[in-house]
Amino acid sequence: MSESSGLKLGRYELKGKLSADEVSVLYGALDLHSGRRVALRIIQLPSTIEPSAREELLRRARALTTLRHPNVTPVYEVGEDGGEIFLAEELLYGPTLEQWLLERRRGWRDICRTYMQAGSGLLALHAAASQYARRAANTELL
Repeated sequence: MSESSGLKLGRYELKGKLSADEVSVLYGALDLHSGRRVALRIIQLPSTIEPSAREELLRRARALTTLRHPNVTPVYEVGEDGGEIFLAEELLYGPTLEQWLLERRRGWRDICRTYMQAGSGLLALHAAASQYARRAANTELL
């Protein structure tokens, strides 16, 4: 999806690319059902991915829709359209943690407080994934 503005994915209309990394591309988008602006994360999967691995990724991503934590961006929906897996997330504005750290000199207390908040969010994500993994293991054991 190179030129994104106006393209549709599920019920979302892409408005422009916000960022990209090795795993996903993040777009600003409009939910055509609710009129809400969202961030739409399109997961970059290798073409050789096994169907079982794809399903596992979808199950884990859907588990994120139940997670509520002040330091984790809410995921509204996980979906598929035309073979693309996407996550509709709250659209947030502001610097990344790296940008925040580099934009000016900060005291160690501010840095520690901010990194502790980020760590708290990562811990919540890990706990949610672990809870999902335990449930999955319990339902798949013979």
